[in-house]
Amino acid sequence: DVQERAILEIAQQCEKTVVVVFAGGAVDMSAWADKVQAILFAGFSGMGGDEVIADILTGKINPVKGVHALTLRFMGDKESEELFTVDSFRFGKQ
Repeated sequence: DVQERAILEIAQQCEKTVVVVFAGGAVDMSAWADKVQAILFAGFSGMGGDEVIADILTGKINPVKGVHALTLRFMGDKESEELFTVDSFRFGKQ
């Protein structure tokens, strides 16, 4: 698609390409993930999200301190049934 081609063309011209992904779910990055220096998954960051992203990209803040989600590099890295089993949701049970 157009976005994927743009990422590939930019990455070919600039070895320090960083891709910021705005999405509400999984994105197949397999065509370009190994061709960019970094990927920042921003989700739907809302008001002020642009400022936070700028702070992350310039090093003003470190997002790793509060990481609370796992993002798989490729869609097939982990089968969904392994990630979301009945046992993984205990609904308040310890």
